[in-house]
Amino acid sequence: QSVSITAASLRNDGSVIGGTDPRVNKVSAKSQRYTYPFANRLFLTKTLCNTHSGQVSSFGDWDISAEKITNDGTISSSTNLRIKSKELTHGGRVIGGSGMTDIRIREKLTNQPDSKLWSKGTLYVSTRGNFINLGEIASVGFLSVHVLEAADESGTDESTADESVAVGLSSYGLI
Repeated sequence: QSVSITAASLRNDGSVIGGTDPRVNKVSAKSQRYTYPFANRLFLTKTLCNTHSGQVSSFGDWDISAEKITNDGTISSSTNLRIKSKELTHGGRVIGGSGMTDIRIREKLTNQPDSKLWSKGTLYVSTRGNFINLGEIASVGFLSVHVLEAADESGTDESTADESVAVGLSSYGLI
């Protein structure tokens, strides 16, 4: 069975476990932008606080979206995992499955000491702001890390590669 949660905020000290849908196990690539038909969705308009004892996992795919995410626990999927947020403070484990793990952060990504961003498949990490890596980023498959700052000051969240410059990547951990 699929799980779909929509709320303002979620503090997770226990387990949120999504099911699987055998019809949703494919990733399609189009101009290096990935689209997924996700079975399990966690949509929060404000915050996700996944504490050290918190577990957000799935036997299938996860699509997780929140304005701010603090993860000190575990977020995992057995196939595809997409995390979208304005800010991610990560001190736990993110373990993507055999498909695509896509982490897109609009402003600030902090991968704290002893934290792990891992994927058994492809791992794509991007931010348009600062990226501080004190932990570990690893993938069995393709690994891509993009740090961009949009030069467009019109207030939109869109930019092209020509309008972007690399900024703010500090890595004291393992990539």
